[in-house]
Amino acid sequence: MAYTPRRTRVVIIGTGWYGLSVAKTYKQINPLVDLTLVDSDDHIGGVWSRSRVYPELIADSPVGTFDFSDLSMEEALGLKCWDDIPGIKVTEYLECYSKKFGLSDIANIRLGCRVSEVREGKEGARWEIVVKQKGHSEEEILTADKVVVATGISSEPSFPQGLDRSKFNGMALHSKDVASKYEELASENVRTVVVYGGNKSAAEVVNMCAMKGKKVHWVIRKDGAGPGILINARVNGSHAGEVALARWSAVPSPSMMSIDGFWYWFLHSGKSRLGLWLTSWYWKTISKIAMNSWYKKSENCKKVAPDVLNFFWSTSGAGTLQDNSTLMEMIDEGTKIEVHRENITSMTGMEITLSESSIPNADAVVFATGWQTSYANIFSTTLGEELGLPVPLTQQSPEVEKHWTELDRTADAKVCQLFPIFHDPPKTNENPPTVTPFRMYRESVPINLAAVHDRSIVFLGALVNAQVAMHAEVSALWAVAYMEEMLPDGAGGMLGDKQKMEVWTAEVNAWMRRRFRRAGIVEPTADLEIQGFMNQMMRDMGLRADRRRGNGSPEGFLGLRGFWREWFQPYRPGDYKGIVEEFLAVVQKRGVDDSERL
Repeated sequence: MAYTPRRTRVVIIGTGWYGLSVAKTYKQINPLVDLTLVDSDDHIGGVWSRSRVYPELIADSPVGTFDFSDLSMEEALGLKCWDDIPGIKVTEYLECYSKKFGLSDIANIRLGCRVSEVREGKEGARWEIVVKQKGHSEEEILTADKVVVATGISSEPSFPQGLDRSKFNGMALHSKDVASKYEELASENVRTVVVYGGNKSAAEVVNMCAMKGKKVHWVIRKDGAGPGILINARVNGSHAGEVALARWSAVPSPSMMSIDGFWYWFLHSGKSRLGLWLTSWYWKTISKIAMNSWYKKSENCKKVAPDVLNFFWSTSGAGTLQDNSTLMEMIDEGTKIEVHRENITSMTGMEITLSESSIPNADAVVFATGWQTSYANIFSTTLGEELGLPVPLTQQSPEVEKHWTELDRTADAKVCQLFPIFHDPPKTNENPPTVTPFRMYRESVPINLAAVHDRSIVFLGALVNAQVAMHAEVSALWAVAYMEEMLPDGAGGMLGDKQKMEVWTAEVNAWMRRRFRRAGIVEPTADLEIQGFMNQMMRDMGLRADRRRGNGSPEGFLGLRGFWREWFQPYRPGDYKGIVEEFLAVVQKRGVDDSERL
């Protein structure tokens, strides 16, 4: 007997890539689902909503890599593959996608509606979601059988602790609000702008303000992760994505998703000196090729160079410089942009005091200082700990702390044994964590609930990665399959087994801490290794992970044509086209019914 849809009340929090993908997928798999989409923004799109994009904003990902498999950006907007994407075009694409698949027509889409709490329900409801509609004075309670939290990690702005902004007389805003304050920030009344932060969003605001003729002071903390890596979008005429999205590019990176086979043994196990040398040589060489040559041109440019000039060991994020970007030229020239490697210690009147100098007559300060976990604001500490969400270290229960300390210690020892390269990392600035790690199976599922067969809540978009659109689509299907109890018995050999799920989670977290250092401590992170995470979810669902190889039959001499496509051509969203239909066919063939589900 095949899967039988049933009426289910599902609330999806967030309408970015992950929220829209899971909404479309849920409707496709279960036409009887009663969906409610909730977002605090007045527009759909998450970080790419109309409220958050401004004219100078350009996506890091090019056309052909930043869309869903069932609607290409070329088809929807007439753009050319591998061209740069203006931010507003990403917005238009997501709006077009929503209209095409009826997501904008869902009766219960609630925009401008902020979630203040998610709590366990009563009187027949598994969950209660407390919301407040913009312009309304009273809160409302939504009830749901199942909840998908798809807010990601770029929802709630983070500001420097201990810095009093109230005494500053100019504009003070977070980079999240640049679009909404764009006209004011770009006006002639604002002549001097201070941008605080070293990541890609800081570089984007610095570039925008300088292009508008402002004097920009770019302030990057000495004791933080340092400036983000800025790489040229194109090298020798080819887009960097053509290399980064090819499966071979992940082979030189040690990953918990690849701990067997020849390449693991040769490059990462430590059993081949030649392999270890080759891995080190590769990362040094690729860093020299891709790192921006401007970093050595002037003292001002040197201040925006990453603290670690090596892609593998760098703890700061990466961003791309498009062909027509003049950011580094303006930094080198030094008139429009002045870089400070200092901390802001106070803000009074119109003066910004730094740790070793000061900036007078500042009209605006933009804090590009990252994000706080949005989950902490809507889940109580007790429930958050039960679900595996980050909670303050000072508030975790002694029993949970003891349990995970032992798991983490064992996992870290295993990771270091698997990958000797992690034994001797370079010294970097890494602030100790203040919250517990994100502890979920497949970075989505609360272990305690899965262990007792409670499939009522999943979290999507928490895993930071460079292939957002593809990962959103695959993880959305996996999440719906999980919640609808359509995964095969013990998917991945672990689902439902609490001990195995905990060990897997502890080992992946230990690998992230060692591989990505500070970034892996702060939030779940995968870079080139994200393909391995997607492969794992595909196999969990009984689907083929090698999407570019063809239908499985050998192509070309000894199958070399399919092998070449699979390993040396870039993976793109279109390679996952039809995976929902494929999965439904697998379920039909397997004969899943109520009596056979987990």
